Amino acid sequence: MKTVLYLLCVAVVLSGLLSSSALALTPLGPPKAGLKQKQHNLGFVFASSEMNLKVSGYGLSETLPDIESNAYLVKAGYGLSDGCELYTLLGLADFSAEDFDGDSQLAWGFGTKFTVAQKNSVTWGGLFQMCSLSAEGSVSGDVPGYGWQTIDLDVQLFDIQIAFGPTYTQESFSIYGGPFLHFIEGDMDVSLLGVTGTVDVEQESEFGGYIGAQFDLAESSSLFVEYQVTGDASAIAAGFVWRF
Repeated sequence: MKTVLYLLCVAVVLSGLLSSSALALTPLGPPKAGLKQKQHNLGFVFASSEMNLKVSGYGLSETLPDIESNAYLVKAGYGLSDGCELYTLLGLADFSAEDFDGDSQLAWGFGTKFTVAQKNSVTWGGLFQMCSLSAEGSVSGDVPGYGWQTIDLDVQLFDIQIAFGPTYTQESFSIYGGPFLHFIEGDMDVSLLGVTGTVDVEQESEFGGYIGAQFDLAESSSLFVEYQVTGDASAIAAGFVWRF
């Protein structure tokens, strides 16, 4: 009985979200170390994204298209060496669809950037970044045999991005970009009439690329803006970082 009820409530959730309008894709910045050894930075980064998510479990497998997300994060970094930096992320994130508005929830993460080679104005490097994102909310629908019901949702996701590419710098202006891998691992708890079940959530496409520009506003601060895209997702991101 619980399994049947659970399948019914998942069907309602999917029918509501499938008729709606990314979750994840967080700001990356240049794929290279930006700090000298023992140097610090502090800043604010933002991303607005849209993507498709795959939901599966209990014999069901569906795609939720065009889920929208916003992330607002404070970034703090430390130069482990001249060619490697570590950083943390902390802030809020939300996501929504036509029939679902998730509350803003705590988002946190960490990452590392490294420089591989530098020749003249071009620097080659890469980065690894992981963010934990969550959202809670509800969606309503007609559950066969139970009438109009409100279904509670609780989503927990880990967003992972791995990028590599060049950064071209000319005086106070830089252009950067390259390919990246994008992975989402998470789950969604669905609750109705005292019954709770869990489905797996993951990305549809792992391969993508991004391009961005960074402007040095002063000797110790910079502003960046970038565009990210995969086979089923896109994002616009920006940020400000102060080095000290």
